[in-house]
Amino acid sequence: LFCGTLPSGRVHALEAGACATCDSQLAPGWHHLAAVRRKERLEIYVDGRLAGESGIAGDFDIDNGCPLTIGRGAQGSFNGRIRDVRLYARGLSAAEVERLSGE
Repeated sequence: LFCGTLPSGRVHALEAGACATCDSQLAPGWHHLAAVRRKERLEIYVDGRLAGESGIAGDFDIDNGCPLTIGRGAQGSFNGRIRDVRLYARGLSAAEVERLSGE
């Protein structure tokens, strides 16, 4: 699962070919981003609100032996600050994402 910003400033999430994007640019400043895999849906939240979603076909095994990378992707490295990173063993509900965005 990957969540990041494109050079255009748009936010996107990827998983094994599925892509969910937020099609508007983010205003300057801090934002809470969450990428959630729940059942057969990939969802991306910006500041606690659903900003994009996509369908996913079947399960995806993330045990590929590659290291977890934060702040770097195919488009290059993230240029900014990351205040907090959290990984969960389950997909969060929309209410949980909204609550976490206020922390």
